[in-house]
Amino acid sequence: LLACAYGNIIHVDTTGASAETGKQEGLSYGGVPASEKNAERDLKNLEKYKTKIMNVSRKTGIDPALIAAIISRESHAGTLLKNGWGDHGNGFGLKQVKMLY
Repeated sequence: LLACAYGNIIHVDTTGASAETGKQEGLSYGGVPASEKNAERDLKNLEKYKTKIMNVSRKTGIDPALIAAIISRESHAGTLLKNGWGDHGNGFGLKQVKMLY
């Protein structure tokens, strides 16, 4: 078990995905159930990044669950990417770093 200095998601209150996000994902609902469904869909693809996620967590102190959640939300664990690019060419990588930065 890692001791995380940043991003311990156990202590984060959330309303979950918006109804709009749920709709974009083919769901008829939003909220925490929609976020959970999306995470469930991405879990298998996230497995291939587990070692990298854990290494980043150890180096940064960021909860690996938070890193995985960002990867799931931003790129569906890489399944939305084309040669690393997503968001109509405006973001790069699993966490979709925006090209504006």
